[in-house]
Amino acid sequence: MESYFPLTKKDDYYTFKAYLPTINKSAIAAGSVVGGLAGGLVAHALTANHEEVDFAINMITGKPVRIQDYNPQADINKAAKIFVYRKASKQAREKLSLYVNDSLYAEIFPLTYQELNFKYPVSEVKICLNGTDQHCLKITPSTADAKYLEVSLGKKPGSKPEILIIPEKVGKYYLNIVKRHQDKPKK
Repeated sequence: MESYFPLTKKDDYYTFKAYLPTINKSAIAAGSVVGGLAGGLVAHALTANHEEVDFAINMITGKPVRIQDYNPQADINKAAKIFVYRKASKQAREKLSLYVNDSLYAEIFPLTYQELNFKYPVSEVKICLNGTDQHCLKITPSTADAKYLEVSLGKKPGSKPEILIIPEKVGKYYLNIVKRHQDKPKK
């Protein structure tokens, strides 16, 4: 079931009211002890209420935020981040050129990374390897969460570079490995 909430303009953003369920947990626990699972369900049904809560629409991310947690100025000053990293396993040693919106941004070797920061307003960005359109991604950076891109180049002669969007959890893991390797003192 979809719900619609009327928006109210406040300064440079919009607010709305929604109802969230509130539950008396102690009554449910007491009902469970007295009447088992059935008693807990009855206690839940009798004690569940709804509380009116004010929300604001985050004008950068588009997500609703409780009004007491909303700070539009903090979002404007927050950077959208994209991390581009390259692992070492099964990779050729040659550099890959990283282009952002058709301009050379950096060169990436195995076990290195680049952090790209974008200030508000953030729009779609074209990220390419070695300057060719066949090895490109178009991605919209978000101030709400960082994006992780993995670049690679196979060891076989004539291998084509690849660029992939990686899930956040996996990207953080491999980025930490690359960072630890870069932080090691050189012998």
